[in-house]
Amino acid sequence: MEKDLTKPRIALAGCIILSFVFSGLAVHFPQYNGIFYPLAMLSAIISMLPLFLIITQHRFFEPLRLPLKSKPKKVSLTMRWRVVILLIIVCSTSFPFQTQLGHRLLHWPANGLGLWLLVLSTISTMIVTLWYKKSGKKKGWTKSDLGLEGHPEKEIKIIRPSARRKSIIPRAIITAFILTAFMYILVSINTFIFKMELSIIVFEPINLKQFGQFLLYLPVFTAFFMMNGGIRIYGQLRFDECKINGKKSAFLTQLVWWGFAVLVTTTGLFVVVLIQLLPYLTNPELQKDLLATFFFGGPYMPILIILIPLFIVFFFLSTWFYRKSGTVYTGSFVNSILMTWAVMAGAFVS
Repeated sequence: MEKDLTKPRIALAGCIILSFVFSGLAVHFPQYNGIFYPLAMLSAIISMLPLFLIITQHRFFEPLRLPLKSKPKKVSLTMRWRVVILLIIVCSTSFPFQTQLGHRLLHWPANGLGLWLLVLSTISTMIVTLWYKKSGKKKGWTKSDLGLEGHPEKEIKIIRPSARRKSIIPRAIITAFILTAFMYILVSINTFIFKMELSIIVFEPINLKQFGQFLLYLPVFTAFFMMNGGIRIYGQLRFDECKINGKKSAFLTQLVWWGFAVLVTTTGLFVVVLIQLLPYLTNPELQKDLLATFFFGGPYMPILIILIPLFIVFFFLSTWFYRKSGTVYTGSFVNSILMTWAVMAGAFVS
């Protein structure tokens, strides 16, 4: 384990300072709050990354920082893109139906969104489980290949008996709540000091009633980010680590893996956006104000213009956490907490 915490501590302090600086700028220059508010929130979100490096120096959390398997099992290129195309089709075709159905069942914040993500995770769980039982095991796939546990002990130079699923999951849950609680406190302090409205960046402090709904939604979003945003992307469909001049490049690996995750999870949503915009773009009156057309050009646009940027940010986090932890748990739990928080804060309207 890396003992020098100087860089993570400097990075953490820098993120905290930047969150206050951007919040102050947003208050003093309200005409630019559409830029400074998101930057303030982004600084708070990024602060979780160096904090994770600091936390995992503690012996209890050490099993969360395992090296990635150097030669994991990978599906064929044909199967990879077959899966990607199937995910895009299922995502784009089910989004309008499920969001409307969910809204009719319960008039809670983004209940339709919750139902849609639950359906996607259920379908993926069934497909991956069937594939693993019929084909994966026979080809030598292990839970480690799928990102569900650390390396087998024989593949690690220093034996870590706790690098197993039953030991990693509770530690990852505790870590996810520590990280997001730190971010929540940072956002709350910014809100209190600068008296600012954070609705534009979808993470407001929530009340007791919203917290009760938070606990009900959390398992739904956890299922999605664990399966669709975890096992599938970083396990079944994972790439090799990228290299430059024969040496592994952490920056390029992060960029490529993040780009692939965004491609898989947002392309279907962009298809929905395109379908909704086409009829409006043929209307000469609406063409005069393309911005209004984008924001109001269909019944699902208010959800999509928030959901797509959130997915882009969330999968940057999950990619980074997977590369640092060797499993999908920490990133999945952090993302599910953040998504549930955004929903309860009223970011989405079904």
